[in-house]
Amino acid sequence: MSYLNLSDGIPGFNQTVISFWFRVPAASIAQVAAAAPQRMNGILPLLTFGPLIDGYEIVGSPAPDKTYFTELWVWAAGDVEYEFLGLVDDSNPDGGIHTYSPGTAFSLGNSIPGNPSFVGLACNSDGTAELKVRVVVAKGAGANIYTTTWMNFGNGKQLGNWFNTDVPVKDTALSSSGTLEEEGVVPEGTRFITYSWQDYTNVWLDSFGADAFEIGYNIAVTPDVWHHVLISLDLDHGTIATGSTNNGGTVAGNIANPCKAWIALDDVNYDMTYLNPSSGLLGLNGPNDVASQACLGAASSQKSAGPFSKIWNPDGLVNITETDAPPTPTYIYNVQGALSDKQPFGIPAAANMVDNIYKVEMAEFVMWTDVTLDTSVEANRRLFITAPDKNGKQYPVNPTPIYIPMTKTAVGDPPTWDWDTAPDTPAFVPPLSSMDPSVIGSGNKLLGTPIIDFTKSSQNWMMGRNLGSAKSKVVKTGKIKAYFPDPSIGG
Repeated sequence: MSYLNLSDGIPGFNQTVISFWFRVPAASIAQVAAAAPQRMNGILPLLTFGPLIDGYEIVGSPAPDKTYFTELWVWAAGDVEYEFLGLVDDSNPDGGIHTYSPGTAFSLGNSIPGNPSFVGLACNSDGTAELKVRVVVAKGAGANIYTTTWMNFGNGKQLGNWFNTDVPVKDTALSSSGTLEEEGVVPEGTRFITYSWQDYTNVWLDSFGADAFEIGYNIAVTPDVWHHVLISLDLDHGTIATGSTNNGGTVAGNIANPCKAWIALDDVNYDMTYLNPSSGLLGLNGPNDVASQACLGAASSQKSAGPFSKIWNPDGLVNITETDAPPTPTYIYNVQGALSDKQPFGIPAAANMVDNIYKVEMAEFVMWTDVTLDTSVEANRRLFITAPDKNGKQYPVNPTPIYIPMTKTAVGDPPTWDWDTAPDTPAFVPPLSSMDPSVIGSGNKLLGTPIIDFTKSSQNWMMGRNLGSAKSKVVKTGKIKAYFPDPSIGG
């Protein structure tokens, strides 16, 4: 097991561009798919960073009891008024006092292991894999997303001799069959049963542990061959998500000012539902629109007005049931940014995720922050991957003038490269002085200097030498072997 780790991570960011090459053995995909549930269950990491923030189960339990009472009235023959006899006695020690639970209350239960930010592969039991990107951000503010309604009984009145046909008309009500009733209703005897909204959005948000962007769906990755991935994120958009309400008219859920993501795998751009399964819905109409989990949850939340009813009972009690107007679910992502500062950053996984490291080959890793890149533009992809040659092959592009011909066969190089038998260093390498960061330029004209840069030579991986601007010390754990020849798409 080997990995590169930056213990202090990189400063928090809202925008990034990440490019690297990778090849994952089919055996590693099978191992991950069969592994026991744990953090990053089913995910083979290629990069992890940020904190491990656990989530929680949501547990429902009966809300604290409430009470109501019912008065008993009687119509006295020859009298013109109803006469109060006292509270209804239902063989209850408290006489006419009735106890009930208004509904369900919610709280946090057992913890659920949370995942860090990562770029990785979702591994399936059939041997297939898909590219996934997750970025953990701090929770925003929300309301009325996770709600329930509580029932509130008002006090009521009922007749003691409701069967008396001489009872005069005192009120009107609808019976349970829907007919208009004009008998046996106690004056001011209506009992209101109201349903009020109870907001448990804070419990719901805490159950996530943190908010996060989950990006990448059905982007298939073939095992045992080289791939190039180019990712860009723009999380620098203050986003307001509102849910659907229906109170005589439906207002659809919407996500205003969504964030953006771009992914190209093997020189093919992916957008729309490949980035976000809600693409085309909830206001996510742009090809690169994405939103955090909490934003999607808020916009997908639906609140409807409850039915109104007025029911007459033969004993003279009239129940009127109504529900408060539905509240609007709301969540605000206020550009919290990726949680990465002073947090472990590792390739293919950080020190806090060593139990999730599997055999994988990687090359030409480079990462920028505070910039974005549209991967649908071919010229942008050419910054990292060559156009197909006459044989259809595509290779890495070094973004600086220096070129180290690692593909040149030299005395001592094996004719084919093997994970277990290959030498620790290739037979042909440049002098170490030529790889000093003060000598080698880093970056390119479009994106500037990267924050992480393990390009240009296997030596930088093997020595844990970051050519980028990150100040955090790189710690190499285990043995990292050189690869020969250079990776190529499908190679």
